[in-house]
Amino acid sequence: MKCRYSKAEILAILREYDSGESPSVVSLCAKHRISRQAYYYWRAKYGSESAGEQRLAALEQEVRALRALIDARLYGNPDMRLPAYRAAAYPVRAVA
Repeated sequence: MKCRYSKAEILAILREYDSGESPSVVSLCAKHRISRQAYYYWRAKYGSESAGEQRLAALEQEVRALRALIDARLYGNPDMRLPAYRAAAYPVRAVA
């Protein structure tokens, strides 16, 4: 099932309730046309993430991609890296 809302939109909805703009979960769900089950699922999945944590995760993903590019340039083939180097610090992600 495809979600209609992006992660940023979901976090905005969750913050709306936390800031007190909506008096209840029911009214928030009616306003955004989501079910209460969806709200509580999102709360469990994304509730602990703040904007700083999101930015940190995005930067970590960018660092992984850049390390893969550096490895490809240094070793010619990203599969020729040392096994300990690959597994120890970060997972390798293919860069398109």
